[in-house]
Amino acid sequence: INRQSHDTVPMRRTENKMVPDIDYVLEITKDYPEVMNSIFETPYEPYPLFLDIETDSREGHFSKAKRGDEILAIQVKYPDMKRTEILYQTSQYSEKQMILDFIEFCKSSPSGKSPDTVVGYALNRFDVPYIKERARMLGLGPQMAELDRPTGGDDYKKPTLIYPSWIRSRRKGGRYSRRKAEDVDLAQGLLNMDLYLHAKVDLALKELPSRSLKLVAAAYGSKDVVDLEQEDKSNMRRLLINDKDRFMKYAESDIIQTEYLYNIYSNRLIASSNLINCPMMLTHHATSGQKSYIVLYRECRKHGYYAKERNLERYGNLYLRAPKYQGAMVDCFRTGYYPK
Repeated sequence: INRQSHDTVPMRRTENKMVPDIDYVLEITKDYPEVMNSIFETPYEPYPLFLDIETDSREGHFSKAKRGDEILAIQVKYPDMKRTEILYQTSQYSEKQMILDFIEFCKSSPSGKSPDTVVGYALNRFDVPYIKERARMLGLGPQMAELDRPTGGDDYKKPTLIYPSWIRSRRKGGRYSRRKAEDVDLAQGLLNMDLYLHAKVDLALKELPSRSLKLVAAAYGSKDVVDLEQEDKSNMRRLLINDKDRFMKYAESDIIQTEYLYNIYSNRLIASSNLINCPMMLTHHATSGQKSYIVLYRECRKHGYYAKERNLERYGNLYLRAPKYQGAMVDCFRTGYYPK
């Protein structure tokens, strides 16, 4: 139907920068599943870094990095570690040194492995941008850049990675909203896996009053949830100074719950990725409609069905009348055959 060749990579401008006009990973995933099979033919267990932070707050307000609210503790854990490593402030251990030690921890685990992804709960909007902003304010930008991938020798020029469209965050607020796009990586090539993205669309949790980490973990059967009174949460520095044991139990609990939920949602992600023959991060970021499209596209292609024109051309009048569609989430409360 259509074949094109290009002397250079076709680019287009978006968000004030040039990006490839073709989503190569998605195209290979759609048209050449056997290539993905060859890449994934060796079984591999993802190796995540679990991350959570505790922050200071002023006058009981929600913590803000730019206002100067410091990071009080950084909790990190790898799957092959028995206990959570908690880096926390003391009179001799500053926030700056804590972030420097955290950077070294991200480079390599105690067993000598490098993380494939950084896993947390709502870390795209809070933990990761908070760490990046505090590192920038403390002059640690070059040290954070050491985590960028790929890496090489002294004479190796590190390329700038441009993520596919299904990774680049478009979750911004409206024109007058203060909400910013999500951070999708801790460093270049070290992507985040935000478990909140799965919990917020999980129909098994529809009865919960909110999708907080602790409520979601408890709903899935976790017995190790530790919470604090709102008074303590509004002044975590005071809690760290006056009752360090309670502070530590609370901080460790968040990592325990994060790993607990990862073991639930990652099983689904891995199974879906194996079924579709696609990268795990595509399964993580793509919508259910996008994942269904990949499978449907392959099936149509196998039987020789090709679309000669885009929907925008085929249904031009419809798009003019209704440029945007309303969506709905449908939940069936009884089993059986539905004639309509």
